[in-house]
Amino acid sequence: VTVIASSNGAMVTVDTTQTMWFAPGIGPVKLVLQIGNQTWTEELTSFMKVPGKVITLSANSDLIFDSVTQKIYASVRGNPGNITPIDPTTGNAGSAIPVGIDPGKLARSDNGKFLYVGLDGEAAVQRVDLTTQTAGLKFSLGNDPFFGPFYVDDMEVLPGNPQSIAVSRMKKGFSPRHEGVAIYDDGVQRPTVTPSHTGSNVIEFSTSADTLYGYTTESVPAGFRRMAVTQSGVTILDVTNGLINDLGDIEFEGGLIYSTGGTVINPQTLTVLGAFPGLPGIPFSVSVRPDSSIGRVFFLVQSSLDRIDQTATIRAFDLSTRQLLGTENIPSVAGDPGSLIRWGSKGLAFRTSGGQVFLIESTQL
Repeated sequence: VTVIASSNGAMVTVDTTQTMWFAPGIGPVKLVLQIGNQTWTEELTSFMKVPGKVITLSANSDLIFDSVTQKIYASVRGNPGNITPIDPTTGNAGSAIPVGIDPGKLARSDNGKFLYVGLDGEAAVQRVDLTTQTAGLKFSLGNDPFFGPFYVDDMEVLPGNPQSIAVSRMKKGFSPRHEGVAIYDDGVQRPTVTPSHTGSNVIEFSTSADTLYGYTTESVPAGFRRMAVTQSGVTILDVTNGLINDLGDIEFEGGLIYSTGGTVINPQTLTVLGAFPGLPGIPFSVSVRPDSSIGRVFFLVQSSLDRIDQTATIRAFDLSTRQLLGTENIPSVAGDPGSLIRWGSKGLAFRTSGGQVFLIESTQL
């Protein structure tokens, strides 16, 4: 990285070993930076440590943080694929855990015991023991005689039940793709499954294993679903249209639902509480990560859809007032960014379809 120009006559150090930029105590400082033939402008303040540590992992497709081991786990496609642990404080990757073909979606039990991996190449789910760092139980998700086997669209581990997961199932190559939400206990499916065709493509548990929320991402008006989970399986309680219409993902935090497009709803009263301003909407708003412990919500936004080399932006908002607190541009993003996660007390991370993992650490977070 080369600093071409800086405002205020500031002296700026570029740490090439960790590729982080530090501005001394007279910020804000505007910099013109260059890598090869690419130039861009950044504004740094004296208290900001701008990312990024970048790890190259071949075609990784999801990230998750485990607060017990303090590691980030990345699913890395291949035949076989693997789950790669990453120490986010150093950026070092640990020993890969071999799993089945083309691992994708990840879900973690709340006690840190198990990591569940959706295998996109096998129409199955594999369980990884995070204590022993070994792959174990593998099970399929059922099939249709005409449409073929079912794959993971989304999945969540039941709160307080590390052996049980809820899976939003899908078929490949068809639209609509939904094949119902099912509950699996140690790989055994409970008999009651929600209807197929149109349903909850993305799912989120409340604080209780009895209540599951779901959202349609394939059609408008998009239906928000409340579901009851019992020993017999899962049933739909009600469907409400018009609460969220951005066809993105949802996250549950602090009793509320946050959508990728910036909408906030109360799932108990089925009311829209507001929206975060200035987001460009789907497909440019690609991830949302609320954190009620610090009163903030983060959005990962991509600048374009060229998938070659672009700038991603992280926008931070106050969770209560929904006011924008700050933005940070991340240059040299290859492919589509996604899987925005929190790690530690002041960290964020995301991956790209171009085989990158960006690790971000700042007291601002």
